[in-house]
Amino acid sequence: MAAYRGLPGAKWMGDRFYEQVRDNRYTIFGKRSTTYNSPYPFGCKAVEKK
Repeated sequence: MAAYRGLPGAKWMGDRFYEQVRDNRYTIFGKRSTTYNSPYPFGCKAVEKK
């Protein structure tokens, strides 16, 4: 990260790129017609600590 932030203008360009992806994510990546349901249980109850 230090090398990335050390380049002049890199952080500014990265922030602008992120804003474009954030604001246009459905246009860029598409939109699901249904909600995604993970096969893993909420809270990872399948893995119990001993």
